[in-house]
Amino acid sequence: MAATWEVATAAGPAEVTLDEVADPAFLLVLTHGSNGGLDAPDLRAVRAEALRLGGAVAGILQPFRVAGRRA
Repeated sequence: MAATWEVATAAGPAEVTLDEVADPAFLLVLTHGSNGGLDAPDLRAVRAEALRLGGAVAGILQPFRVAGRRA
């Protein structure tokens, strides 16, 4: 189950997507590089593995990407 919400930051709103699992073993927080997004192949692979291992995953989309810009 995934939930998404905005978080206010000094640079504008960021977006958090939380992939929840029942009784998570850990929480992994992922964010992207300056020219990418959370759909980057390496981040998708790490997310999938963390979920497979029973972790919850929070993906942070940085404010500049929420606004449609690149760094």
